[in-house]
Amino acid sequence: MTKTQRALLEKLHRAQAFFDEYAESLPAFARGKARTELEEIVAALETEAATRERAIAESRTHMAEVRERREDLRIGHLKAIVAVARAKAQRVPLVQALHVPSQNASDFELIAVATSTAEAIREHRHLFLEQCFDEDFVEQLIAATEALESAKDAALSSQLTSTGATKMIAVLVKRGQELIHLLDALVLSQVRELGLVKTWRMCTAVRRTPGPRRTTRRAAEERAAVPLSVA
Repeated sequence: MTKTQRALLEKLHRAQAFFDEYAESLPAFARGKARTELEEIVAALETEAATRERAIAESRTHMAEVRERREDLRIGHLKAIVAVARAKAQRVPLVQALHVPSQNASDFELIAVATSTAEAIREHRHLFLEQCFDEDFVEQLIAATEALESAKDAALSSQLTSTGATKMIAVLVKRGQELIHLLDALVLSQVRELGLVKTWRMCTAVRRTPGPRRTTRRAAEERAAVPLSVA
């Protein structure tokens, strides 16, 4: 969540606490539809925020796995296969055309090349077995390709979940802002006790984070105009 979104959620929490503490003094609010909507928005925001954070963490894990799988496929499988193909399969044009995608190649390109390589070398397995490749080296290549594809799909799924949660948070924040305005109007129009009104305004006030004081342009110019004393 952004700083502004977190600030709104905190404001909604304070509004909840206000209505909980003064439920006996404000029975209409305790049973009202606006209070129910307040609970729903807060719960939904917390759920979506947790979903987003979890999806982001999962996406990072999956992306790390994608990088590892890419390296394994390129260097651990394709590099040796292509080297043998170019050296030992000079009379097989299809095999001779095999190549190792660059490090910057997309996942789709790398997967496509690995898949076509497995098909191209299947009928020429003996050339590689003569170079001490494992009996199931083709199957290992296919498995490595599928592992990359699976990791890529998992990363994409996490990214989509994060994006969906981000969009939902924005929708809920807008609803929360509108609800705060509604509650503010209701409290100020229906509550006559000044102490409660003051407490409500404190609950819904913007809480500013302490930070360095801003220097206005005029103040800066005035300070610059003051001559420095010479010791």
